[in-house]
Amino acid sequence: MLAVFRLNDATFIRAAWFVKHPTDANIAPLLAAMPGPDKSDLQKLGLPRVEWEHRYGGFLDDGLRGVFAYQEADRFRSFEAQAWAFEQAFVSHQLDPDNEGLRMGAALAAAAVGLFVSSPHGAGRVSLAESLLGVLPVSQDLAQQLAARKLRLL
Repeated sequence: MLAVFRLNDATFIRAAWFVKHPTDANIAPLLAAMPGPDKSDLQKLGLPRVEWEHRYGGFLDDGLRGVFAYQEADRFRSFEAQAWAFEQAFVSHQLDPDNEGLRMGAALAAAAVGLFVSSPHGAGRVSLAESLLGVLPVSQDLAQQLAARKLRLL
């Protein structure tokens, strides 16, 4: 049951920011850096992680709740930082699509987040990193990021 907390819900809050700011051309700030009113408005939307805690938190002993809350806040910050890094790298790549270094940076960040897109051949999905790179050689860093995100059966 508690494995639900391992899911990455940081993209939800980042997408919610764009819904609330449809004309803003900037990348959404990190939740911790948002001004008070913006932060409280977004938190009212129902962060999945908070909803999961309400639903499944009863499985935790009262003595563990504080430790669990700290770990989950830390996990969210980590997920959000990955999403923010991807957004920065992807926008940089879009502004200069011929720059191979920016393309590789966007691919690495996409692989770290684990993003997928529809296959151009219509057969399922491919990682966004692979889609960005096309036929470019895959670096060892990118190969490791992609391997970490592949589905594995235990």
